[in-house]
Amino acid sequence: RHFDNVQVAYQERTVGDPMVTGPARGVLVSTDAGSDVTDASGDHGLSGTLTLALDGPDVTIQENGSLVMATGTGDTTLTGGDQIPQSAATALAHFHVVWDWLETRWPTHSWLGTNVPANVDVTSGACNAWYTSGTISFLQGSEGACNNFGQIADVLYHEVGHGIHHYILAGGTFAGDISEGSGDYVSATITGDPEVGPNAHWDGGYVREIESDRRLPDDATGEVHNDGLIWAS
Repeated sequence: RHFDNVQVAYQERTVGDPMVTGPARGVLVSTDAGSDVTDASGDHGLSGTLTLALDGPDVTIQENGSLVMATGTGDTTLTGGDQIPQSAATALAHFHVVWDWLETRWPTHSWLGTNVPANVDVTSGACNAWYTSGTISFLQGSEGACNNFGQIADVLYHEVGHGIHHYILAGGTFAGDISEGSGDYVSATITGDPEVGPNAHWDGGYVREIESDRRLPDDATGEVHNDGLIWAS
């Protein structure tokens, strides 16, 4: 069986980082001879002129609502900012980091085994990202204010953290503060850095930090992101 390989080049963690290259996992590869999905090494069983769609069993990546696609021949590298959007490259690479993190720690988690839609470069606003009912979305950047949140691995880890929390909800109401804190915790646990989302802002600032000790009721304000820091810390 002939194998070609698909790699993805992406910013290592956040905007402005060096580009690194790794396997493009879960990419749908099609030719006139049929279709295949790349494995954990980026390998597939087709050759020749390839149509590549970021649409695999674990994650489907769209750019502002449209499926991200590319073409290639033989061994192919999908370079963020060139063949595919930079944010799509970030999502493709870093989604599998947090998905592996979850599967290693909780292989029976109910979210695993499903497909997660990820929408990057959303143009309805800027400087934000969100999780909703099994989907994750990332807004574009805004000049002078923030960088593209879809290009920041920490933000993706955080949004998946919301889903990890959501899918274990046993009853009652969804607690936004606990979910925000859980998302920050997931992100910081993966990166080993209590500063979540470095270089999210144009001045280089991060989104939140969870090293500082915070307590109820003294540090609570009723705003979910602030109060989530109590849970995360």
